[in-house]
Amino acid sequence: MKKILLLTTGGTIACTGGGAGYAPTLDGSALLSYVPEVRGLADIELTGILNIDSSNMQPEDWELIAKTIRDAEDRYDGIVIVHGTDTMAYTSSAVSFMTLGLRKCVVFTGAQIPISKEGSDGRENLLDAVCTACSSGLTGVYVVFGGKIMPGCCVSKCDTEARAAFQCVNRREVGCVHQGKLRIFEYPSAPAGRPEWHIRVDNRVLLWKVTPGLSPDLLDACIEARYKIIILEAFGVGGLPMLRNSFLPKIIEWRERGILTVVTSQCHRGRCDMTIYETGRLALNQGAVCAGNMTREALLTKLMWILSITEDTDEIIALLRQNCCGEFGL
Repeated sequence: MKKILLLTTGGTIACTGGGAGYAPTLDGSALLSYVPEVRGLADIELTGILNIDSSNMQPEDWELIAKTIRDAEDRYDGIVIVHGTDTMAYTSSAVSFMTLGLRKCVVFTGAQIPISKEGSDGRENLLDAVCTACSSGLTGVYVVFGGKIMPGCCVSKCDTEARAAFQCVNRREVGCVHQGKLRIFEYPSAPAGRPEWHIRVDNRVLLWKVTPGLSPDLLDACIEARYKIIILEAFGVGGLPMLRNSFLPKIIEWRERGILTVVTSQCHRGRCDMTIYETGRLALNQGAVCAGNMTREALLTKLMWILSITEDTDEIIALLRQNCCGEFGL
């Protein structure tokens, strides 16, 4: 029987009701009491490292999770992490980059409805996650939710209510799982180069959504806050305002101050290609970098991870363009 570590961090799956609203209170033992059949799949050991609403998850918590995985990897066949859904895609992306040397299967899961409530999806998701973590053919970080097995660096939460809350963006799901049976569509390729663990992120990266009428002057606060990278969520394939409320002067100013501008699309699917329209090319000519087709969660966390490795602009761009763990869509 496989030996699986179940890490709990809180989230909706662990919530109970109270006068102030739902809050995570259940520990790992309580969660498993709702899914006793899990004990028949694997030898489960429990560790609670956090017990928070995932809206409170911070970059230092990502580091804690990654360190816990590193320290436990050699003692278990797989690891399941129970996490709130609201920021799960950020955490799974960040952990994907920080654990490139991972040789085991790490699975994130959670629920849209507390496991203690009738009709909860938490029971099925937890069972599916443990089943996936027991797979000897999968290595790396995954999100298992609603019966889908998805790469941790290619998912986004796309629905606040549906059981299929997460979607695999710009690539196919790795597989599916139902009632203890796995079906793998395609095994992910190994990370590029010599994968190494680097468990650190630098949060001096800002993600800002561009909207009609937005004054670029609002972003002057980024300079005072000492941000090193600004990600602009642009229109369509990478268009930015260049007439009224033009972003071009700010991109030039940021470049002169050593701040890198990275542009991605607001669209959920497809790629950012700033060579198509004049508005995109003007930004490229002044040093802006096009992000390609990563999810916003992967882009933000990858740049935080890269910034903890180097602050050299050319090196940041080179690492950004490297497909480290399958974060670029197909």
